[in-house]
Amino acid sequence: MKIAEALGLEAGYGSKRVLHGIDLAIAPGERVALLGPNGSGKSTLLRTLAGLIKPQAGEVRLGGESVANLSVREVARRVASVPQEEIPRFEFTVREMVTMGCLARSNGLLDTPEDRVAATEAMEQADCLHLEGRPVTELSGGERQRVLIARALAQRTELVLLDEPIAHLDPAHQLAVSRLVQSMASRGIATVAAIHDLNFAARMADRAILLEAGRIAINDTVEAVLASPVLDRVYQVAFQRFPGGSIGFVP
Repeated sequence: MKIAEALGLEAGYGSKRVLHGIDLAIAPGERVALLGPNGSGKSTLLRTLAGLIKPQAGEVRLGGESVANLSVREVARRVASVPQEEIPRFEFTVREMVTMGCLARSNGLLDTPEDRVAATEAMEQADCLHLEGRPVTELSGGERQRVLIARALAQRTELVLLDEPIAHLDPAHQLAVSRLVQSMASRGIATVAAIHDLNFAARMADRAILLEAGRIAINDTVEAVLASPVLDRVYQVAFQRFPGGSIGFVP
């Protein structure tokens, strides 16, 4: 069973094409890391999978249906996104922000018992329940990141896309995100995360997709990708592999 697919996907911005011939499939409960240097197309791929960018060619399918045939609400019921950065403009409380994730499945009222339970559970999972009464405009970058993850969890989708999910997070909360992704996988929720930290990718993912100039260079287990000499070529770095699977680079 595939909950998401990209078939011959080409996408970009205006006349600029960023992704070229992307073919991939995501199964329930999979933990996928998107790797690649800056400008390789990681964020563009996430945004296209989320239906935020219209493909220039090929298609994205969610649950076997083309995104082109789905409404915004229907897409939001199948996939949730956690952006790399979202600067709040209004003084919503954390609970209000997280509860917005329920909109895709609610009847338009954000104060139902079901919505309150979903928001509370999501905040507990993302370790931000203690912030629920705080305005999001007063949070640190790391606190906002956890709120965005909670909002995505409140959507109750089968697929969550994360763009640099550990940005702004201290080591303890980075570890918490890794454990949260594992918990999501155990419940059948798939995650696709753009990650710069290769060692964190090894902890957080089962499979890795390495992008190079908008094309897939490798799509394999995370261990196989990190061990491949293609990784060195794509990043233009001489990596050093250490016992236990960690990776570094030669200065």
